[in-house]
Amino acid sequence: MTTQQLNKILQPYWEEGWDGYCRFDDGWADLVHECHLNILEIDPKYKINQIKEKFGVLRFYYQNDPEIESNKIDDIIQKYELKSASTCEMCAQKGYLCKKKYWLKTLCFECSSKLGFEKNEKIINVDSYLSNGYRKDDNH
Repeated sequence: MTTQQLNKILQPYWEEGWDGYCRFDDGWADLVHECHLNILEIDPKYKINQIKEKFGVLRFYYQNDPEIESNKIDDIIQKYELKSASTCEMCAQKGYLCKKKYWLKTLCFECSSKLGFEKNEKIINVDSYLSNGYRKDDNH
């Protein structure tokens, strides 16, 4: 699936006032689609604010039905944000956090070479970073 195809599927779920487009490359489209389907099982009325790449990993911001416990949705989203940290954003193969000057992106070796990125050795454990409450201080 491409990001363009995903955008068409997600169109009815975008919160009014948001641009309604995913801001990441095609390698994460299937990942986000699977996340969306899992959220729908819990809250078919949820609305998307933003879905984007930030600091090399997926970010998914939403509004849920007030009757639905948001922790369940947060757990689903965190699962897929963690998966994005090891999935190439370009081709969906096994990826690593890479850098190009101050720009971070999760890429496989082949895509990182094509785009001029290098594996980021300074961030040792992205899973730990993501699972230790990074969202608390994360501004859109």
